[in-house]
Amino acid sequence: MTHPPPHPAPNPPPDPPPYRSPRRLPPQLDPRAGWRSRRALPTRLLLFLVGVLLVGAVIGALLALALALLVPGRTGGSSADQPAPPTGAAPGSAAPSPPGSAAPSAAPVPLGRVLPPAAVTAFDPQGDRAEGNAALPRAYDGDPRTAWLTDRYRSAGFGGLKTGVGLLVDLGRPERVGSVRITLSAPGAGLELRAGAVPAAGVAGFAVVATAAPGAAAVTLRPTPATTARYWLVWLTALPPDGPGYRGGIAELSFRG
Repeated sequence: MTHPPPHPAPNPPPDPPPYRSPRRLPPQLDPRAGWRSRRALPTRLLLFLVGVLLVGAVIGALLALALALLVPGRTGGSSADQPAPPTGAAPGSAAPSPPGSAAPSAAPVPLGRVLPPAAVTAFDPQGDRAEGNAALPRAYDGDPRTAWLTDRYRSAGFGGLKTGVGLLVDLGRPERVGSVRITLSAPGAGLELRAGAVPAAGVAGFAVVATAAPGAAAVTLRPTPATTARYWLVWLTALPPDGPGYRGGIAELSFRG
């Protein structure tokens, strides 16, 4: 009896090849490296722009602070930053305007001191020399509702009887007069302001230093230049209408140096 030949033993599997890591391509050949570079570019650009904006904001804030500290009158400036007045100027006075600039509005010139009269008399050298003597104090009593009045005439020119009538004011001593404020009893009287060193008997003995044409009820006469004298004549040269005739008067009289 024959036996079948035995099966040959199977061949063992071959040994696996040794492990090798995947080969990396150079960046210039690796397509994935280009994709990563393109993705990182916008992020870097955004960070750069944010940095530029932050630096610009800091520089702008520093410049604004420096300008506020250096420019006089700006908020944040100290009193030491203000320009000093020119040499010789009084403390607190304003510096003069530069040439060519508009000058500021001038402050009102203060009125001079009041010169109270020592005596006031009616001056009527061409008449009876007693025109309205009883009412003389009303011309300087401080009440504009009362007045010294002339007689009534037929025309504004004193009816052709005289060239004028007025008040002679004695200041008691020679005084430099800068202005005379006169309030009339009614508008429309013509005025002259005359001055003299002595109480002359006629109107020609007093020099004319200021005039006012018929018009307003209150006028200010200013001798130019200011005149120094003891005796002053407020002379009416024309009268306003009053009832059936013409009559004038002086309600207030004020001399100032």
